[in-house]
Amino acid sequence: MLFSRPEFLVLFLPICYIVWACFAARKSKLATNWLVFCSLVFMACTGIKQFFLFCAIVLINYVSGRIIHAGKGPWRKAAVVFFIVFDVLYLGYFKYTNFLIDIVNYVFHNDLIHYSIFLPIGISFYSFQEIAYLVDSYRGETEGYSLRDYLMFISFFPQLIVGPIVHHKEIIPQLREEAHIDFRNAYSGLFLILLGAIKKTLVADPLTNLAVDMFASPLTASSGALWLGTLSYTVSYYFDLSSYADMAIGLALLFNIKLPYNFHYPFRAWNMADFWRRWHITLSRFLNDYIFRSVYRKGNKCRNYYFAVMVTFLVSGIWHGAGFNFILWGVLNGVLVCIGSYIEHKEINVNKKIGWLVTIACVALLRVLFVNTISDSLVIYKKLFDISPSPFSGIHTFGLRVAIGWALAFFFLIFKLEAPEVMEKMKPTVLNTLIGVFMAIIVALSMGYTKTFLYFQF
Repeated sequence: MLFSRPEFLVLFLPICYIVWACFAARKSKLATNWLVFCSLVFMACTGIKQFFLFCAIVLINYVSGRIIHAGKGPWRKAAVVFFIVFDVLYLGYFKYTNFLIDIVNYVFHNDLIHYSIFLPIGISFYSFQEIAYLVDSYRGETEGYSLRDYLMFISFFPQLIVGPIVHHKEIIPQLREEAHIDFRNAYSGLFLILLGAIKKTLVADPLTNLAVDMFASPLTASSGALWLGTLSYTVSYYFDLSSYADMAIGLALLFNIKLPYNFHYPFRAWNMADFWRRWHITLSRFLNDYIFRSVYRKGNKCRNYYFAVMVTFLVSGIWHGAGFNFILWGVLNGVLVCIGSYIEHKEINVNKKIGWLVTIACVALLRVLFVNTISDSLVIYKKLFDISPSPFSGIHTFGLRVAIGWALAFFFLIFKLEAPEVMEKMKPTVLNTLIGVFMAIIVALSMGYTKTFLYFQF
């Protein structure tokens, strides 16, 4: 169920909020129970098979966390290893089985066929949250949460499918506060929802369509057209994921729950280490806390730091997708982050403007590898730097929606319209209300054109 679809905006969300508000007005504890129920209904709308699988893995992880939390001695360590391996295998079966079959076929020259395996929506995101919960249970940091608390932490519908990846310490304490209606939060939340929907429908989708068309036939496209497609996809990917994050944060705010921010002006970064501190922040935080820190040991030589960075980005590449292109994408990002970290550590004087241009170029070129096979990416890379003949042919055909998308993209980037600033500056004034009404009209007119969020595939 897309946040920008009519069935969500006109049916699900109003019912969910009105009933919650009735409970919240009476300070009733049933308000949280209602949110848990709505979140499970939201998940059920993705498919009954997915819903039952989700419920099963959530219950298994909740019981596993309680067992680990209550365990003692070597048994606790064995239990946490066993249950984490179980979660990894669960994720691996759905996401990587056919990729492993491809590897076996390639290495041993077999002809094994793929299994017909569907990919549960959001599996990569909630699996990470469950694994983090198990690790924290081993560390004694989960306080023996109730099943209701755990269900709400994992299944809260605004962040269930594409994040932000939340930590139990961020969500569960908020759930334990007395439910109440906060007009300022509701106002800011609605504005963020509309802003995210505008980003999705008017910026992300048109630029994605353009890029897909350009990448579909790289051999016949001009270098200029491919550069336009590459930059469009780079920008559209940011707006697609950040629009979901904006709507998720806004939806949660309606219920007085504050989700962590996921972006901090990534296109202002001046090296790749800086970029990854700004991009998909909650994913970077998880990888840092549970992968990097598991590999890196303070006091060791600096090469251990760079090794830990490479392992972390290798895991990131594998997490993003089942394919050699994702592995290579992770490795190359790791190398560039190591270079950026070295420059920062040694305090090497680098012109920030040149660094910014190089960083944007690296991000854009790596995005090609992110969405194409290695062989197709090589074709595109070769064509990108082929300036003859007619390097700018085909660019004029991109259309009005793409032009509007690029204009709005520059507007959002220049005026720093990200969730933190919007929430800080948003006040219930007449002007802001009129802007919100105008955005609501645009969203209503654009509902039939909304595409699936790109990160749904993960």
